Amino acid sequence: MRTRKLCSLSGLVRVAGTAFAVLVLLGVGMSQDADQSAARRLFQLLNQEREKAGLAALDWDDRLAQAAVDHSKLLAEYKRLSHQFAGEPALRQRLAKYDIRLNRSGENVAYDNSIESAHTGLMQSPRHRDNIMSPNYNAAGIGVVKRGNLYYVTQNFAHRLPELAIDDVERRIAASVAKLRQQQGLRRLARVENAGLRSMACQMAVDDQLQPRLAQGLPGARHFIAYTMTDPETLPEQVLNLRTASSIDRFGVGACFERSATYPNGVYWVMLVFMQSGDARATGS
Repeated sequence: MRTRKLCSLSGLVRVAGTAFAVLVLLGVGMSQDADQSAARRLFQLLNQEREKAGLAALDWDDRLAQAAVDHSKLLAEYKRLSHQFAGEPALRQRLAKYDIRLNRSGENVAYDNSIESAHTGLMQSPRHRDNIMSPNYNAAGIGVVKRGNLYYVTQNFAHRLPELAIDDVERRIAASVAKLRQQQGLRRLARVENAGLRSMACQMAVDDQLQPRLAQGLPGARHFIAYTMTDPETLPEQVLNLRTASSIDRFGVGACFERSATYPNGVYWVMLVFMQSGDARATGS
């Protein structure tokens, strides 16, 4: 007798912007309860489906797999499907535990009598298939736990982000600002190095709150903009729509990558300030 059940979850993690690139995989020891060969077989099957459709294959991520194993053990314990059992953190908090930088995640859960049948069932279900075939993911990890004749399956998907040095992040933001101003026909600005801006960005992360007016005391500050993002080269609307006076002649940027209650998977906190020579009245954005 065939037994099959499925459940899916997907969502955009609360961040601003997007990113692309792949992280180096880190080895994580799998639980002895996990059926690693079954998990790898499922991973092979889903990538075959993606390749047939002309999509890029997903990278295996041990950390996503370990989080999936943790959840599959609960599926087997409760003998039912759920994306969050009593006392268990939500998906993005579970993934944050394994220090994965991402801005999108999804999850499929299922149980079946065989791995091949589980894969077939997932592909025949539109919501589960959407996760497997989504072009928005670049990595996956699968956890399989067998109890009796049933395989309990969790598939975790993510769009992982690159781990960049903060100096590099600030340079990329500055380059994007310079490019934007050139496109808008505005004068080129000198970039001011100011360690205090990075401290302000980190303070916002600690407070889990955007606070542009932290920069209002800087000499010559006219516009100060605080925002969060995952892609250093993507500027927010406040910057895209900003029109500075001709007297603006320099700018500074500070960034800090931190996790918070609002952003459990981490995000770059950014303080961007436009200034003019001499003291002037400042305005916040």
